[in-house]
Amino acid sequence: MTESSVEKNLIPKRFPIADGDMAVLIMREVGDMVIHLIAEGDGRFDESRLQTAISALMDAQPVLGCRLELGWRWHHWVRRDDLSSLNHVRVVVVEEEEKEEALVQAMVPGLNPEKDPLVQAVILRGTTDTLCLRVSHVIADAGGTKQLAYQLSDFYRQLAWKEHPDFEPNLHGDRETTQLNEQFGWRDLGRIWKRLLHDVWLRGLPKGKYRLPTKSAAPAEKTYQFARLSEEEFRMLKARCRSLNVTFNDLWIAAHMRAVDRFHPYEGKRRYRFQATADLRRYLPSGEGGGICNLSGFIYLNLGTSLGETFEETARRLHKQTSNLKQNLIGLGDLYHLGRILRMFPAAWTESFLRFGFRNMYKAIAPPYTNMGQVDPQRFVFDDVRLSNVFTTASVTWPPFYVSGVTGFGERMTLSAGFCQSSWTKEENTEFFRLVLEEL
Repeated sequence: MTESSVEKNLIPKRFPIADGDMAVLIMREVGDMVIHLIAEGDGRFDESRLQTAISALMDAQPVLGCRLELGWRWHHWVRRDDLSSLNHVRVVVVEEEEKEEALVQAMVPGLNPEKDPLVQAVILRGTTDTLCLRVSHVIADAGGTKQLAYQLSDFYRQLAWKEHPDFEPNLHGDRETTQLNEQFGWRDLGRIWKRLLHDVWLRGLPKGKYRLPTKSAAPAEKTYQFARLSEEEFRMLKARCRSLNVTFNDLWIAAHMRAVDRFHPYEGKRRYRFQATADLRRYLPSGEGGGICNLSGFIYLNLGTSLGETFEETARRLHKQTSNLKQNLIGLGDLYHLGRILRMFPAAWTESFLRFGFRNMYKAIAPPYTNMGQVDPQRFVFDDVRLSNVFTTASVTWPPFYVSGVTGFGERMTLSAGFCQSSWTKEENTEFFRLVLEEL
């Protein structure tokens, strides 16, 4: 499609904020709400083609070419009037041995959806190139980031042999969590409300803190750390899953819970409670949302006052709980309902009330973990760069909150965490990662 034909589609100037966007907007109280997708390869990205591909993406998924406009009653996405002049791609030349630190420095700046472009790219150019995509979490979660990344790489490849990529602007793609409703019948309503009530109980009851000893401090010195697993290590974990009859997710959660306990030994009568995420696209036939959006929920796990004597016991107990959750509408609990509840009241009221609630609630919960799923090597492809590893990251979180996440790419897996060194040092995080991998 040419630029003129895009204009003929009369892309609206305003789009309503989705319920998932609103929920994440409030979560800015606990983190910077920036998602990253990192692509490591052995060639050179063409920055001109990448610039054009991102420009096309902002027309193909028009909400990505917007800025957030806050209102007293409700918020909207408003199309930017400077899209033709935006520089979407920044190239940073670095020494290869300094690339990891340069990557962190490219990731830590904030991204304000009220004024900054919602999708940005940084190419770290050493002996080889590393691509860092920065996406506002207010517009998309990890699943939405992967969805836009697939379309971006498709546009990039098309530009190698044509002037403009082919697309029709996605003007009517559903970005609300209500797109899940047609997958359920009226008989499921009772089960969904039961899931909500059960999750509320699991999240906070019985009471008792179980978390890493992060310090309460002002957010300062944002950073990221990564631990990459080789293909051989991936195959070893896969074999361990088969031998225990559990999933990769069960293994990672078990390793995290046991590592937390080793780092900060269990005392008294605290409960081993843990929080993780669930991609709600699992309920959609296509596995993708109608538009680029936030479509995730939380799950809550509770192993009582004992993790079990061995890693295997912990993993099997977790597998029993996660299997039960999967049979009972996993993820369709509190966060799934939050956005629609917010619509009942003026945005200014709900934000003030819920930000206070988030500030206090997240000081007491267990360290959340997010499984950001698999980046498909068959869909995220650049014809001039052979990708060796791709991973997404969760947002940097504010003290004393801490989140780690895992991504897969073929037979590679990457563990990552963004945190503030005023609360949790690099040395502490390195030791925690070591314990997680040792448990695995």
